[in-house]
Amino acid sequence: MRKYKLTIYSNKIHDFVNLERVSNTLSSTYKSWIIRAETPWLLDVIEKDIPTFKKKDWEENPEFGGIYVNGLFQTKNLKIKPPVKIEYYQPKFTIEELEKRTGKFNFNEHIIYEDKYIIAVFKPEKLHCMPAKEQKLFSLHKSLEEYSNSKIHMPSRLDFSTSGIVLVSKHPDSNRPLQQMYEKRLINKKYLLKISQTPEWEEITNNYSIDRDTRHQVLRKAALSEGKKSSTLFKKLASNILEARPKTGRTHQIRVHSASMGFPIVGDNFYGGEINPSLHLFSKEIKLTHPISEEKISFEIPKKLFPEWLHPYN
Repeated sequence: MRKYKLTIYSNKIHDFVNLERVSNTLSSTYKSWIIRAETPWLLDVIEKDIPTFKKKDWEENPEFGGIYVNGLFQTKNLKIKPPVKIEYYQPKFTIEELEKRTGKFNFNEHIIYEDKYIIAVFKPEKLHCMPAKEQKLFSLHKSLEEYSNSKIHMPSRLDFSTSGIVLVSKHPDSNRPLQQMYEKRLINKKYLLKISQTPEWEEITNNYSIDRDTRHQVLRKAALSEGKKSSTLFKKLASNILEARPKTGRTHQIRVHSASMGFPIVGDNFYGGEINPSLHLFSKEIKLTHPISEEKISFEIPKKLFPEWLHPYN
């Protein structure tokens, strides 16, 4: 097989990123304050600066609209003791609008595997794995706790816009072993993604680090030295369909690695992908050793749950 040298566009990726497009994609707006002088009440600070903020509405449902004091989520109004940092994530939609826009988790169709210790599930796109900063009402985590009637542990997650398989621990005895398996890179994952161009290579590995992009708190970037070590193997399956096998699990790793080589994923509003209402990134398969029984197991999303953009290729 012909060897291809990895060409990284870590500087050019900044040309791909449109900060207005990034902000428009997010489901909340962000505001923060550093309070150094005496201020009577937390909500007075926000209400004074944000005319659309309604104290009464938030107090009736503090899980919708995220208020944080020194990084801690708040559910009650409180007296301010300076110095203090206040952050507010204001939803762009009403609860009713958000419920319509959020991906729906279906217990009957989306449980791929379940035993006493773990659950493998299909996560629809446009559903947060964990409660979001701006709202705690709709998430895969909350749905699974309601389903299992127990506390769950989610050591690895998918991005809001990514669909596919997620592995969850639902028993205290499996929480730590499963977490350690992810940390030690003992779990193999396969993703499928669609790009707009056709690479010359058939297979390539991107080993560039992943670092924070200082221009926006949600963004990451490929880096030559700084950042966290990362590795993703890409294989071309069709002219514009790739398989990705991440060997590490950094935030936005596959999205950044693909874009940094000049192949942003279709629908990726963060990293310059072709405009599309859906992010064309899909978590297809997970292989591991069971954290309790030590049996080798694998889980794959059934074809009926594949996204439409993959139908010609599955």
